Amino acid sequence: MAYDQALAERLRDIFFAIGPVREVRMFGGIAFMFLGHMCVCVRDEEIYVRLGQEGVAQAVASGEAQPFMPTRNATAIGLATVPDAASLDDDDLQQWVERAADFVRTLPPKAIDE
Repeated sequence: MAYDQALAERLRDIFFAIGPVREVRMFGGIAFMFLGHMCVCVRDEEIYVRLGQEGVAQAVASGEAQPFMPTRNATAIGLATVPDAASLDDDDLQQWVERAADFVRTLPPKAIDE
């Protein structure tokens, strides 16, 4: 599994203040499941954040992020890619996590397997 260990640890620290998460392998990296939903995933030095369709459109339009494309020909609805997230300062990284967590809080509850 290829993901930046230091970036994953920074995400763990941020989620500690937001709420409990479960980590699962996803997209070749580690996904942080919040309230039963994939919230943030780290792969290599980038993160994928769940923002919903509107949030992704805004982030892409502002140049902050790119659409998440799990394959060359498909775009995942509601997920954005934040390239080179490992180079973000702690405040900027936390803002991305909080944006994703805020969106996840709007979703219907999911069963959480422990």
